[in-house]
Amino acid sequence: MKNRKKVQIEDTLVEPSKLNPDIPQDISNAIMKGMAINPEFRCKTVEEFSKAIHGVEKVKNPTDDIKTKNRNRKILIASIATALVAGLVAAGVLFYFSFIEGHLRDTTLTVWVPYDSEWYSEDEAKDHFLGENGVFQTFRTNHENITLDVTLIPQKEYTEKLRSAAESGNLPSVFMMDRLDQDILKHTIRLDKVYTEDNLSGTQDCFFLNSYLENGDIRALPTGFNIPVVFLNIVGSENNDSVKFTDLDSMKNSKKYYISGKDYSLTLNTLGGSFRYTEKLEMDDAAKDLVTKIARDSAPIVWDKSELEGNSNSISVDLDNKATELFLKGELGCYVGSYSDQPRFDQLNGKYIQKPLETDTVYGEFCDFWCISDNGGKETIVKNAAVRFLVLLLHTDSQQAMHNTDYREGIPINKNTFENYLELENSYSFMEQYPDKISFIYKEDQVKEKE
Repeated sequence: MKNRKKVQIEDTLVEPSKLNPDIPQDISNAIMKGMAINPEFRCKTVEEFSKAIHGVEKVKNPTDDIKTKNRNRKILIASIATALVAGLVAAGVLFYFSFIEGHLRDTTLTVWVPYDSEWYSEDEAKDHFLGENGVFQTFRTNHENITLDVTLIPQKEYTEKLRSAAESGNLPSVFMMDRLDQDILKHTIRLDKVYTEDNLSGTQDCFFLNSYLENGDIRALPTGFNIPVVFLNIVGSENNDSVKFTDLDSMKNSKKYYISGKDYSLTLNTLGGSFRYTEKLEMDDAAKDLVTKIARDSAPIVWDKSELEGNSNSISVDLDNKATELFLKGELGCYVGSYSDQPRFDQLNGKYIQKPLETDTVYGEFCDFWCISDNGGKETIVKNAAVRFLVLLLHTDSQQAMHNTDYREGIPINKNTFENYLELENSYSFMEQYPDKISFIYKEDQVKEKE
């Protein structure tokens, strides 16, 4: 069969109102609509034509309908074209950013990480961060072209090495700090690009980051948090499940107690005092009363100054170690510290249980801060890689590796990881309520950068 060519017939019928001006325009339009060549513009039924001819329903001249249709078609085409252009632009922007994220240019990131040599060997720390299931594995899998030059440094040496590197202008591209130090932060960059909504959209609702952004230093990214914990000695004790710690007096019932100096701020603030470091130590009357009670009722730790070498931090650790020895001997009823003390009690399996401080508000501290040095931020290629490195530290896989039960640092800031952790660690099930009742202490070294 031959192809039939479609013939377009032009409607040349003259309007009645033009032939006789006395004919009303409504009747003229009705006649034209009833006789239109194109069925699309013709009256569909006799009833419709009757309503049109008697003025019950006003109708347009088919010629006007055609003009309207053509105009609408042009508007539709223009709208579609505009939408397509906008879509292409948006797609281009998304492609650009996905390209930046997924195809970072070849470079090397130098990374410094501290590890607690008292509880972990260097090999254990290396496996924790660089192993097949390590903290950095997510970044390495997604960005194989970026070389990570990682240096592991014992915690007791770490701060001084950072300060020395900051003073000499030799800080690594990226580094971790357990507690922030303003002298070091002066040599870091703001992390505005890390904290963008797009970057954090894949972090499964990280706990408390909004609170940190409102109050904390934007030159650092916290990847964990810490809370007060009471380690109760259960050797020779009964009904331990019913024991509750609501104040210092409730601790006296468990022989002597000890409060770790490093966690005074967590403990005293949770117990109702105001104990803060600004330019100097500041305490309200409630905190002073608590300190007086602790001095009177807590276990005396006998120590020889000649045995304790180093700075105040190392002295605090030595005192904590002596308290742990008393705990092991059964001479200490409870050790009041924080989640970060868990490694020292892992060796005492079966001799203790963890208990919360059961108060209306629990105070916590952010920890495991990550920063990008101004050295690492000078070159765009390195900076882009460093930003992506920090963002991925908040993702579920990285958080799972960072805060696993074999290598305890802080508590996961990632909600999914936190919930998974509680399923594995029944002894910390009491933390399930903490996200709704926790407040944070912002020490002088953690507050917003002064303008």
